Amino acid sequence: MYSDKFLRCIGFVIHEEGGFVNDPHDPGGATKYGISIRSHRSDIGDLDHDGDIDADDAKLLTVDQAIKIYYDEYWFEIRGDALPTGLALAMLDTAVNCGYTRATKLLQASCDAPVDGVFGPGTLSRVLKTPRACDLLIINRQRFYRGLSSFSRYGNGWMARVDRLTITVQQIAREELRRAA
Repeated sequence: MYSDKFLRCIGFVIHEEGGFVNDPHDPGGATKYGISIRSHRSDIGDLDHDGDIDADDAKLLTVDQAIKIYYDEYWFEIRGDALPTGLALAMLDTAVNCGYTRATKLLQASCDAPVDGVFGPGTLSRVLKTPRACDLLIINRQRFYRGLSSFSRYGNGWMARVDRLTITVQQIAREELRRAA
């Protein structure tokens, strides 16, 4: 059901997001595999069948359920299968960590496209004509983080994640060059 490209990218995201977390300072609330109660209450559902959707339900979310949510609500929206693999990974990870609309705006700003937060055919065309789109997206993501009031609390972790993303994107680029040669 899922493309090889999606499976490669989602593996990175699931690894980075990790298991269950309920940080009282995180406005997303209870989160597992990056799927938060705040953003995905109806996707998580009442998994423990106690009549409400809360942290206990988030704990019960499976990795397969999380992957389906990421595919349905993120991958399709960022047109992941139409992007080069490294950029698809960078965009998926940015959408998961910063939100789909913010990720799209960061990418649009990277490609000199109208910044409206909608990843339509015009954005895709601009992205595919911008050789450094991935590098510029990562730079814009770092700038975005630095501007957040919560940077002092979470900034080191965010930047370390972007560093790991950059390394992975570079590995993908080297693999693709080897295959093309």
